[in-house]
Amino acid sequence: MFASFGDSHSLIDITVSLKRKALRLSPAWATVAGAFAVGVKSDSRSLLQLLVLILLTDPLWGSLWALLVGWPGNANGERRPFWSRWSLPYRASGSPAERVAHAARSLQIPEAYASGILESLAIALAFALVISLAVGKWAVAATLAVLALSAAAAIRKRSRPWLATISGLVFFIAPFCLAACTLGRPTKIVAALAIPWLPVYVASTNFGYGGWKRFLLTVPAVLTGVYLLWLHSVFGGVLVLLSALPLVAMEGMDERAHLYLLLELLATSVVVGYGL
Repeated sequence: MFASFGDSHSLIDITVSLKRKALRLSPAWATVAGAFAVGVKSDSRSLLQLLVLILLTDPLWGSLWALLVGWPGNANGERRPFWSRWSLPYRASGSPAERVAHAARSLQIPEAYASGILESLAIALAFALVISLAVGKWAVAATLAVLALSAAAAIRKRSRPWLATISGLVFFIAPFCLAACTLGRPTKIVAALAIPWLPVYVASTNFGYGGWKRFLLTVPAVLTGVYLLWLHSVFGGVLVLLSALPLVAMEGMDERAHLYLLLELLATSVVVGYGL
């Protein structure tokens, strides 16, 4: 059959679109925050590196996660691979072979191959590794870590707390730390800055932010602000503390909370990175 004139005629199809509102926490903004936290320079080389890192951490790492965790065949036990009907002696309950088969069933590899998931995963991983090699050793290590974490999340995806925590590591901690290590020399305060943002990211993207949870969202700014004041950086400490006020002052939590949270993250990173 001949291809239609509207067909792209390309071997690999790539479609780029915004999956959610731009002004909210995401791997792209975590990458930008990590760059700000180490005081990234404004020259063309550094900005190009930052754009390449955003391409790696947001669409490419997101594709690896979606292919491994978001595949419907991994969502429940309704779809079963062909070997689940076998009943052979060496696969007795509790035997090593049976445990291996059980792990393979959770991944449903034959069905993934038949549906083209493995082909898409191989292409996404190849792109991610090529870009990682161009960026440096930290990017390669981070990409392999993201692949391992995504596979671990896929195996136990029925556990929501487990899945939420892994998503925080993949979509916030890894992009933040990779940008910091690639574009500058992260200090102890930069490393400490990333840690309290993990529960904040998990809470804001997986469990909502109503009621008492909104005060959890201000913890990173409060800790960083108090630490800066302790270091006698009055202007920076006050600025960071003020960045958390909109979240506290809101009577009800709505879509604006995502914007205020993003501003808190960027303000904190800028103050730390540029020594304000």
